[in-house]
Amino acid sequence: MDKNSVIIDDELLTIEEQEHIKTCFTNPFFPWYIGENLESTNPAYIENHFRKLTNNIFEYTQFVHTFIQDGTEVSSAIDVPLTIFNRAKEKYQLNDELLRIKANFYTKIHINQIDAHHAPHIDDHDQHWTMIYYVNDSDGDLFLFNEVVPMYKELTTISTLTTYRRIPPKQGRCVIFDGHRLHAGIHPTEHNYRMVINFNIKKV
Repeated sequence: MDKNSVIIDDELLTIEEQEHIKTCFTNPFFPWYIGENLESTNPAYIENHFRKLTNNIFEYTQFVHTFIQDGTEVSSAIDVPLTIFNRAKEKYQLNDELLRIKANFYTKIHINQIDAHHAPHIDDHDQHWTMIYYVNDSDGDLFLFNEVVPMYKELTTISTLTTYRRIPPKQGRCVIFDGHRLHAGIHPTEHNYRMVINFNIKKV
């Protein structure tokens, strides 16, 4: 894949597989953990830097479940996301090395700002692909920005923030892009919840 490519795949999994994944994540016994502003891994000073560039940043509490962190498995419920990853790996010749897999659960919020999004960020220092899988139909677009940051520490060197494209959530949709492209999501305002699984895959 080219580093400028953005892949949107709505047919990676069958409808039956999609429904099974949604059932697993909406199970009342699935363990979700509260996280404050964890869509963005940015320290406060970086988030404040982006607030100087745009009035669209809006943060709110979310729930998370981490499967792999820093390449190490930390959750026993890893089978479901690995099914998604293995299918994408075979189809797009991705590397085997996973840096992180994390599921995010966003609840409905009330906000009138149609261009609102979480703080722009990248997920990891290493060169990687970011892959996002949408567990359910929802609103709350993925914002991909034109700006690409070679190193995490250079986030504060960004002087402009321009939207490359917005991708709406759809159950079973898989989006893959260069992990150093600034990106951000947002909580849903029309649907009751928005669930995604975020994969960070080290480049070969």
